[in-house]
Amino acid sequence: MDGRARLVIASDKLHNTQSILRDLARPHVGPAVWGRFNAGRDGMLWYIDAMHAALAEGWEHDILLELAATAHTLKNTPAV
Repeated sequence: MDGRARLVIASDKLHNTQSILRDLARPHVGPAVWGRFNAGRDGMLWYIDAMHAALAEGWEHDILLELAATAHTLKNTPAV
């Protein structure tokens, strides 16, 4: 996969992860956001990590650092 395709995919995953964080912070959504995903919270966190690892194989870009930081914040956000 070329760098342009990886950048598009990484941008999408970053946007999705940021959207989940925003919805977790919204009182009218909160933890119910995880119900949107068949995989639930744990499955989504695994998926985000797996996508990051796959994108990082043989490719370096600042967006990967941002995706990793956002995923870290998401993992450390209480699941309640």
